[in-house]
Amino acid sequence: MRTLESSPGLALYPDLTMKNSPGSQPDPSPNRLRTLFRLAIFIIASGSSFANADSPFARQYVDGPDTGFGVSMAYDRAGNPTASYESVSGSIQYAVFNGTDWDVTTVVADAGSASPKALTALAFSSENHPAIAFQDRNVGHLKIAEYDGEMWNISTIDSTTICGEFCTIVADSNGKYHVAYNDATNKNLKYATNVGGAWLPETVDNTTDTGFFNSIDLYSNNSPGICYYENTDSALKYAYKDEHGAWIKVTVDSEGDTGAYCSLAIGLNENLHIVYVNLTEYEVVHAEWDGFTWTYLTLDDRVVNYLYCSIALNGANQPAVCYIDFTNGNLYYGVRSAGFWDFQIASEGYAFTSLAFDNTGSFPLIGFQYNSDPEYGFMGVAFVPRPPPVVSAVPPAAADSALKVAVTTKIKKLKKKIKKLKKARNSRKAAASTKKLKKLKKLLKSL
Repeated sequence: MRTLESSPGLALYPDLTMKNSPGSQPDPSPNRLRTLFRLAIFIIASGSSFANADSPFARQYVDGPDTGFGVSMAYDRAGNPTASYESVSGSIQYAVFNGTDWDVTTVVADAGSASPKALTALAFSSENHPAIAFQDRNVGHLKIAEYDGEMWNISTIDSTTICGEFCTIVADSNGKYHVAYNDATNKNLKYATNVGGAWLPETVDNTTDTGFFNSIDLYSNNSPGICYYENTDSALKYAYKDEHGAWIKVTVDSEGDTGAYCSLAIGLNENLHIVYVNLTEYEVVHAEWDGFTWTYLTLDDRVVNYLYCSIALNGANQPAVCYIDFTNGNLYYGVRSAGFWDFQIASEGYAFTSLAFDNTGSFPLIGFQYNSDPEYGFMGVAFVPRPPPVVSAVPPAAADSALKVAVTTKIKKLKKKIKKLKKARNSRKAAASTKKLKKLKKLLKSL
């Protein structure tokens, strides 16, 4: 494991009085003090493929197979768990928990074939209506689907170039949206907002080959901050706007090939928290800016393949993270308390994590893609149960039973659908549904 470092003297804010708005540009090459912080990782053995009797996490099947790509999780303003994600065919899906099960709606029927770079990004308006940013790969443009209470309306955010990969969205205190995304034509990082009404895209960083694994959050004054990976320097970068509206870019970490799968959360005290993967050292790292100093902690370095980090702050303003241990096929969840991190296996997992907390900051919700076989792609959630009606308090040991019921129900619906398709002599769709049916039967047999 590498020794991680803290960096005194990075003046993201010139003094304490400016901590509500980004300040002057920090030194991108700080003289770091070497420190070492080793975390104890508590591994809970999983008793079955989709449950962990010793873990506080329960798990639910949401949709599948061939779904769960580019997942984005959020609690709406009423405290209901929601998700957006893609199917392998390119349809954009929206799911909301109804108290016992997930209601799934197809928002966009065809946004082009799913891609690891093409993510969905979910946020809510001040009226508590969902909005999903996504790349329409049929035309290569960044679009947004907004629900108005009756129907979904699709509009274009940026069509000036081939853009929209690695999109991420956040709603401000006025319900306006801020989106960060990649410009594939110019290999730049871009940002767009509808604060003024119409969408206004602008370039954040025009360094060659940058703007990957983007994550956006807001300061208390609704000013954006974005963490991202720069491929040219293989480094983790951070960008924010100063008091004049100019973008300031900072190198957060450049030790080895670092910054992939980064995720950002800005705390109530304007502290920055970023979790990411160092591909050279095979580490999951947490970087924190306290207004004066960056500190870096290695969270996990036991295996050689970590993917898809996500970070959020709980009700105590403490960071919580999740990530995929792809080597062992596990989804890990960790939270910091009193200066120490505790980790546990939340589920088996394969890809595309997204972490969110409810309004109290007490109940974590993780969306992820689950594969019991390389050809499967199921949209699942892991959560700490709370009393109904928001999340049913199903004991973790009952998770497998709930999954069996959900899969059995899906099988019955598919059988009826196949029968109708055959009767209508629609052989192509019948064959596709039959393929899905076989996968579901195989999954049911493995439970």
